[in-house]
Amino acid sequence: MRVRKEIILNVVLISTIFVLTFVYFYKGIISNRILIYGDYRYALTVWQHIRYHLDNVYIHAPKIPFFTILFLLSIFFGDVLAEKIFAVFILLISAVLVYFSNKYFLKKIFNESPWKILISAFIGTLIFLYNPWTINKIYHHYWLVLSLASSYALLLEIDKSISGNSSNRSVYLKILIISGLVVTSATQVQSLFIFFLPLVISYLMLYMCLFGFRASIKKIGCYKWLVLLPILLNLFWIAVYVGALFSGITKPSNYAMVYENVEQLSRRATILRVFQAASGWIWGGVSTPNFDLKIFNVNIWNLFSIIPLILGISALPMTNRETKTRVQKFYISYFSLLFIFSVLLSAARTAVVGIAYKWITINTPFGWVFRDPYKNLGLMIITLSLLYSVLAVYILKKCGKYKILPFILILFLTFTPLIWGWPALTGHLNGHLAPYLVKYPKDLEETIKYLKTYSDYRHNILWYPPKIESVYFIYRDVPQLSTSSLNVITLANEELTKYIEDNLKKSDRTNVLTLLKKLGVKYLILRHDLNENNQKKRLLSDIQSLQNLFEGYKKANFRNFTIYEIKNPNQVIEAHSSFAYGISSRLNKNCMFNNSVQYACFEDLLSPFDDYLIRVKSKHYNPGRRWSVGTFAGGWLKNFVPYLEKFGLENWQSDYNKGLVFTWAKDTALKIPFNVKKTDTHKLFIRYFKNQKGRSLKIKIDNRIITLNTKNQLNKFVWQDLGIFKLKKGRHKIILENIDGFNAINLFALIPEEEYNKAKQGVERLLQNKTIIYLFEAESDLYRGNIKVPDVIFENGCLLGTPKIVNNPDLSNGEALEFNADGKAWQSVDIIKEGYYRIGARLKGKFEIKIGDYIFDIHSPGLDLKYTPPFYLRKGKYYLQILPKGYKPILDTVYLYSVSDKNLEATLEDIFKTKDSPAKVKNYKKINPTLWKVKVNAKRPFMLSFAEAYDPLWEARIYKNGKKIEKVKSIPLYSVINGFWIDQTGDLEIVIRYKPQDWFEIGLVISALTFIGCMGYLFYDWRKNKKK
Repeated sequence: MRVRKEIILNVVLISTIFVLTFVYFYKGIISNRILIYGDYRYALTVWQHIRYHLDNVYIHAPKIPFFTILFLLSIFFGDVLAEKIFAVFILLISAVLVYFSNKYFLKKIFNESPWKILISAFIGTLIFLYNPWTINKIYHHYWLVLSLASSYALLLEIDKSISGNSSNRSVYLKILIISGLVVTSATQVQSLFIFFLPLVISYLMLYMCLFGFRASIKKIGCYKWLVLLPILLNLFWIAVYVGALFSGITKPSNYAMVYENVEQLSRRATILRVFQAASGWIWGGVSTPNFDLKIFNVNIWNLFSIIPLILGISALPMTNRETKTRVQKFYISYFSLLFIFSVLLSAARTAVVGIAYKWITINTPFGWVFRDPYKNLGLMIITLSLLYSVLAVYILKKCGKYKILPFILILFLTFTPLIWGWPALTGHLNGHLAPYLVKYPKDLEETIKYLKTYSDYRHNILWYPPKIESVYFIYRDVPQLSTSSLNVITLANEELTKYIEDNLKKSDRTNVLTLLKKLGVKYLILRHDLNENNQKKRLLSDIQSLQNLFEGYKKANFRNFTIYEIKNPNQVIEAHSSFAYGISSRLNKNCMFNNSVQYACFEDLLSPFDDYLIRVKSKHYNPGRRWSVGTFAGGWLKNFVPYLEKFGLENWQSDYNKGLVFTWAKDTALKIPFNVKKTDTHKLFIRYFKNQKGRSLKIKIDNRIITLNTKNQLNKFVWQDLGIFKLKKGRHKIILENIDGFNAINLFALIPEEEYNKAKQGVERLLQNKTIIYLFEAESDLYRGNIKVPDVIFENGCLLGTPKIVNNPDLSNGEALEFNADGKAWQSVDIIKEGYYRIGARLKGKFEIKIGDYIFDIHSPGLDLKYTPPFYLRKGKYYLQILPKGYKPILDTVYLYSVSDKNLEATLEDIFKTKDSPAKVKNYKKINPTLWKVKVNAKRPFMLSFAEAYDPLWEARIYKNGKKIEKVKSIPLYSVINGFWIDQTGDLEIVIRYKPQDWFEIGLVISALTFIGCMGYLFYDWRKNKKK
């Protein structure tokens, strides 16, 4: 009878928990609108939601079992309602796990009647449910809430295993339960570091202290299978993260781990706000719910938000007197210490803690997981939930002889958390969610239906404005998420986005169109669902420009979404043989020729391999005061592009996805440590930004000092040879000192001299059978000055008579140089391939072109491409000079290109004809999003472009006659997609594979075999016992 009553009370309390979790969401659930709020945004259909995670299963593997529930919910309730109910399900499971964990530990601490334990565990669960932290995270990171609760339940199972004896059958059941909880905890991998590890490590350390190290090790050692087998069962996701770790990927890429980031995220993490669970770095205004609860114009919430913590702490001295055994004292001590640790982990603004917090976050490989102290606060919520339950048991125990008092006190304990988290009782967070409940987008549904009908895996689709701008749109990134089964290319690169925007402003359709074709985009979908924001005017201008330029490409319009079809784009997989080498790698050059692909600029071919690169890093993002981290790709607190705009500079080069450092602060220094593997003679190179706002910087290495003049008319990153250094094996450091001006450093390269010479010879051999084209945009790649003055580089061409920049949409980049009678333009050229060359110039008027000892007169009445006769150049540096010969001639682009001695009169059009393609893609197939198979017939080495968002973990595996002969790493093309240089010929089968998928599949096989083994043993043990 007693057990039956306990079961009934459990059912009643769990049912109450379900009602309370439903109340969280009820206004959203009864609404026919979809919720798009913070990180709570998903595809329009459940299948697309699941498909997105399956496509990225190597990241989201632990979540997959839960999507079975989501899929079943969609069958019964439909897609929109299923997503909302699923959030209720996550919160319900989390709360139930906390309830049972509280109940377990209360039984360990108290020897009281079951109803007191159950009621108290439920009251503690209210603390978990109704606090600002859970309210915030359930709508932003509901997996984090589930991970927290699962980590707590996992602690329960670990304690149960260590403190009790089990039969073989129950041990294997425990293994399966523990493995399931580990999977659930890993649904948000970050929580393994901020919740699970602190819970378990502190438990084991205290256990060893109280019960003796040897005895503890001996006891824990008896349960080694409870550690080993769950690891094997979870290897399907563990293998991926271990693989990423050994690949050097330990930090997220969308923001920088710098002190300014830490300062921003911890700006409200004071002790008082931590106690209130209101220490989120964004708080108040439209960003968070309004917790103010005013009575007679007095905000009583500020008072009640502290009461739960005061009550929880008060349980410690009261209960300490009641605990008699060492086991009871262990649990009280454990949760007391855990509470103190959790507060310190969350209160990053306190003096001593703040210093340690910043050091750990910035200087350790996994410090980034602790970057947001508000996330860490979950650990305090769990310990407070248990301590609050402890107080409830104490009250019921001590006040049992009174009739009214315990009832009043328990009622007070019950209602206090409800006041603490009262917005969750309103069903829409006190009106906060109302603006984020938006109409179901029928027009988006129709758009996606059209795309599914007409698009295929051979081409990409692109939503514009791109994903990085989606925060300014009503439906955020829902369109991208809802088309994950299609080939969606994402421009997660701020430099590329800015390039498109600038070309739209110039009404330069050609550049935009060529880029889209290069990226394999067949369908461009223009979005009009702008919300009110401070970027609306800029984005409206972009949208209007694109509409005007692409009017003739329109295929369909569905209210907020317009579909444009790009004619004859590249396919997702293409083979290229021609290279376009420029004086600097620029996006407009990368995209200039339809049948070529730019692997790198000329200077970059002489740059060293990754093994010799020294990356420059900073721990700051405050360029006005010190060297700061930067990147062309953009991201929070590491974006370099806006500062180019700030100084009126334009540059479309790449940082090779290695990042850079930059500053304009005078006399600021940065130390760059590096390791020399063996004593040798090395060549040291630097890639730095020469620009109009530059001045000078100083480089110190050992006892040698080099000063660089960084002022330059052309605004470009260049490699410069700093000389030969005799360096001993061991640690060394480079000290960068900014003397004056706006300066940026991308990379250093330290190459053994012998290796450098071998690499240079290899490049020369590589280029012997290649057509080399040096591209010079007149307005950006040529120095300009006055013929009467020596070759001095003048900022902005301000000397009288200097050629000036003119704008015209018919020009190659929308700009060109217009010459006065005394104007001139020049550039130095490094020829590393001896042979015949021609010069082609797109111009209007008459010019004289000089290179070496050759002088040519060239003219055109209109803006056309004209050529010089062929001429012979040996290897070495040459001086290219262009002089005007008429009235205000215009120079747009200059091409210096190699020609075969068999076809000396070849034009650029001849070079890029595809009559004799060195490689032909016979066919290719998309097996799944992480695996493509390609068959190629190659006569010569070639570049294989793969129009999928660039990721260094893509690789191409080359097979010939069924044998793997080479493995090729991906390189970035156009700063956004992948390229593979294939140096093999013949009939080839190329497997393009995303490496983490291999790690996932290996781990999955081991996990599956382990699971089958465990289930087989359980069945065997069951049959054996049945026979007995």
